[in-house]
Amino acid sequence: MKSPAFASAHGKIIIIGEHSVVYQYGAIVAPFTQALINVRIEEKAGEILIDSAYQNGLFFAKDAPIEGLQTLLSSFLLKYNLPSKDLNITITSNMLSRRGIGSSAAVAKAFVEALFKFFEIAYTRNDLVEFIKISELVYHAKPSGIDMTAILSDDLLWYQAGKFIPIKPKFSFYVVVVDSGTASQTKLSVSQVKVRVDAHDPDVIAALAALGDLAARARWELENGNLATFAKLIRASQAHLTTIGVSTRELEQLIDFSLEHGALAAKLTGGGQGGCMFALFEEYNKCEKFVKIIKEQGVSHTWIMKID
Repeated sequence: MKSPAFASAHGKIIIIGEHSVVYQYGAIVAPFTQALINVRIEEKAGEILIDSAYQNGLFFAKDAPIEGLQTLLSSFLLKYNLPSKDLNITITSNMLSRRGIGSSAAVAKAFVEALFKFFEIAYTRNDLVEFIKISELVYHAKPSGIDMTAILSDDLLWYQAGKFIPIKPKFSFYVVVVDSGTASQTKLSVSQVKVRVDAHDPDVIAALAALGDLAARARWELENGNLATFAKLIRASQAHLTTIGVSTRELEQLIDFSLEHGALAAKLTGGGQGGCMFALFEEYNKCEKFVKIIKEQGVSHTWIMKID
């Protein structure tokens, strides 16, 4: 009997540059190391089973909401000429799905890495990328590659026009990521922004250009400047995200609450129209105090992460 195999993956958050990055401007992307997905695979006679928040029971059940993982596993078994049976898959996580934090890419990475380990097949980063792409194409018709690259990296990254460059910050800071309680709608928000761009909406075009400029300035400030100015740029970007129509009342309320309780900046992260926001602080103890306060307001999911 084969030994059980285990693998994990973290998520990602976009610090600045949402939506404008679709139009060839840059974005700063951080590995979300506090949000993890864990996959365990063990041998068990019979049909392939899964125990997860997404699906319990038969892995290949019709209409199970794990189409990307089903396609990934089918491709993996076919490529390596392996039987489609005798696997028990367990997925646990403190990462919420459909929150704009890279959960689909993260679960694909952890899943395929656990498969390689279970079947004792040597693999490279390119092998992981091959199968993550298979899954991502199911969930995102035209994935940018941001999520996949961020979940495979431990570095803060600058992404622009398909290229990634590691960033080394001159200073450190903390972010408190807060779930708004509603799912993000990345596909919808991206398509709605595109409709307004194609219609030559001057407000949206100007806002996207401003977001691109703020992201570039934020990168320079992060590498050469100071936290106070960096925070002002982060804060300014939220106004433009609101202008292009991707923020929500729930996100705005969390952002305002954060600023009222000591955050240097706060903004949504990811595609918007739901999902998560983050508040930026200079000290860990301020993060802890803020988390305590915001949980008293009924917020269920928060994470504290240091970026340095």
